[in-house]
Amino acid sequence: HGNEQSGPDALLQLLAGITVQGTVSGLSDAAIKGASVSASGENTYFQSTAVGALGHFEFANVPPGVVTLRATAADAAGSTRSVTRQSTAASDQPVLTTERVFDQGYTLSGQVTRAGQPVAGANVFAMLQGGGGSQASAVTGAAGTYQLAGLQEGTYVVSATSAFAGTGSSKRQTIAIASDQTLDLSFPGSRSAGQVVVAAGKTPLADATLAIAARDPGARGGPGQ
Repeated sequence: HGNEQSGPDALLQLLAGITVQGTVSGLSDAAIKGASVSASGENTYFQSTAVGALGHFEFANVPPGVVTLRATAADAAGSTRSVTRQSTAASDQPVLTTERVFDQGYTLSGQVTRAGQPVAGANVFAMLQGGGGSQASAVTGAAGTYQLAGLQEGTYVVSATSAFAGTGSSKRQTIAIASDQTLDLSFPGSRSAGQVVVAAGKTPLADATLAIAARDPGARGGPGQ
């Protein structure tokens, strides 16, 4: 039609990114098979991939700019550790090659308890102050013990939490690591407070003896509850 006007042409453009590839080393063959690497970068970019044979990993179409790569490994006991490092992907560099190395590092071990009793199934996490670097986590066994391996030298915030040990089952502590260390964590116990009075007149009653017991003797926590 004579009065019809055509709109501007649409332009679709595919932006080619950078290929980031590398290797993960410093782990046993069994740990390498279960390791993974995640990449985050500009424009909310995020991808994760399993580590392949010989520790190789690769990400395609990564936006140019700062790229944060985190390698995570787990063992048969359920403990995990990770290393993080930032690299810069230049737009004129089609392939960025990097390596993530798990150093043997130091080991932090100990026991998690509550009211003197071991706490099984508690989550223990160690984070290097200042961010980045190495991190590790573990779940306590039947005896409440844990072990975090591969920590680099530095000051760590170590936290323990449990959904099964009752109210207040969390603990955080700071420790400097420059060798293998032992750190026991104790959840704070519960506390009851009140006043004993005579029923008639509500007069305070001194020298009364109180006892407390679980309403359900078979409740989790046993006599210590």
